[in-house]
Amino acid sequence: MHKKSQSHQEAVSCLQKVFAKNSTGFGSDSTEENVDVGNLQYGEVTYGGMEPLYSALDLRENDVFYDLGCGVGKLVLYVALRGQAQRSVGLEVGERRFLLAEGARNALEQELESTKTEQQPCSTEYKFQLADISRYRYLDPTVAVLTNLCMDMGVQSRTLNCLLRCPSFRRLVCITPMPHSRLKLVRSVMVSCTWAKMSAWQVYDVLPPQEPLARSWITGPAIKRSNSNCMLKRNGEALIAQGEKKDAAFAASPAVLRKAKHLPRRCASVKRSVLRPTSTLQAEPEPAK
Repeated sequence: MHKKSQSHQEAVSCLQKVFAKNSTGFGSDSTEENVDVGNLQYGEVTYGGMEPLYSALDLRENDVFYDLGCGVGKLVLYVALRGQAQRSVGLEVGERRFLLAEGARNALEQELESTKTEQQPCSTEYKFQLADISRYRYLDPTVAVLTNLCMDMGVQSRTLNCLLRCPSFRRLVCITPMPHSRLKLVRSVMVSCTWAKMSAWQVYDVLPPQEPLARSWITGPAIKRSNSNCMLKRNGEALIAQGEKKDAAFAASPAVLRKAKHLPRRCASVKRSVLRPTSTLQAEPEPAK
């Protein structure tokens, strides 16, 4: 637990001391030094790149920060030293890098213990876990960083789905764009890294699952057609009922029946056939004389 918030320069100075003590080979921003022989694709955000990345996180007092694939833990410890979040957590699947991160955590605690002051504490808990980020059960993250430059698409998809199950999750920062219906791109931020002088990172706001989708040209006409079909159906049923009512009234009219009795024989056969409900409206042939 870190008891005092620090500025960017103070946090960087402290981290440099911590990593220099352990002789991890990750104490500077040198590309030659920051090489993991077990994973040549491994890279880090430089000390200079941490400040713009930290600003993009928009951390608040009760936020829980996660660095997914934290490596040797520099960003996790940097967030803890800045002191704005409640907790700072790093997940790493590589055992060697996880052990280096744990060593840096222990060294940081010793460094902070030796430089205690009487200032008002602003505590930020920090820890590391050896875990697969795509299968981890996330309970409390609000802000996360995902360094997904060389990451398998399946791992990215599973990780994002796990994160989105957490109702408190509100912001994601990553390198490679991650299109998703619940991710709203806010902006891009340029960050200095060991693999490039400047790398564009994507900053996403996480939308709630119950938020309605915007009305589109696909849904609009479909709703109109549905309403029109319902109206046509109702109008058709009304017309049929009205026609049946008229037919019934016409067939049952006594006046028409009385008038038909006084017609000549030739006309009567035709008129009476009209009065029959099942008539085909064809005249009956006159019997031969």
